[in-house]
Amino acid sequence: TDVAQKLSYSNVRLDSICSDLEKHFRANITVVGDSLKARKLSMYFDGQTLNEIVQILSKTLNVKWKTGKKGYSIYE
Repeated sequence: TDVAQKLSYSNVRLDSICSDLEKHFRANITVVGDSLKARKLSMYFDGQTLNEIVQILSKTLNVKWKTGKKGYSIYE
């Protein structure tokens, strides 16, 4: 399983973070809803799997997430 190698985000939109994570992990992450996409976060990841990162993002934003055949979904 791939792990993050020192990924740092400072006041970055969730959709931008997910786009970066998609490239890093070669995975698909869908953020549902324009207001959620626009929420900004400051996060630092080092050594976590994508599954762990999606859980951390969801907990931080107090939203839900699920995984399926097409990848991950983060939604309110």
